[in-house]
Amino acid sequence: EIRASSKSYVDARARSVEKAYQETTKALDTLTHLRLQDMIGDNEFAEKRVEFQHEQLRLRSRLGKVATEADAFEPVADFISFSTRAVDWFKAGDAVTKRRILLATGSNPVLKDKKLNIEARKPFFWLGGQEQFPNLRAVVKDVRTRRDDPEFQDTLKHIRELLEQHGVKRCRVDKKKGSQP
Repeated sequence: EIRASSKSYVDARARSVEKAYQETTKALDTLTHLRLQDMIGDNEFAEKRVEFQHEQLRLRSRLGKVATEADAFEPVADFISFSTRAVDWFKAGDAVTKRRILLATGSNPVLKDKKLNIEARKPFFWLGGQEQFPNLRAVVKDVRTRRDDPEFQDTLKHIRELLEQHGVKRCRVDKKKGSQP
């Protein structure tokens, strides 16, 4: 559900920006044609050409941001997919599976008086057992902003290994087409 709605959102944004870019390119071609036919003067041509060229640069930048949003979506989808299954996998898993889950979700383990305390690793501490909308927004933001952090990459590696181990299909991103299940 999340993947499908995010895929359609990314695809729609990409199509919209691409269409606007094509329209701006066509308007620039029309402007050049009008100048060649002496239907507009040099000053008007120069002003409008600069305006259209700036618009093209802005749209190219937006198109790049849409691709970045698509890249950011994939770790979020993996995180959510893992989060909804991790407890069941931990309960039913063997020692290797449990270790992987702890490596992905926990940090700073401390054994004191025969009790093990493990802090929740970012972004898992945002959930804290309460999957309310503001908390989920914080998780999504944290996952998207930390995707280049080496510690987060290690966490994501463990999550992806667990998803693969349990046969969960991951969302892949094709930058030209948006996300693919």
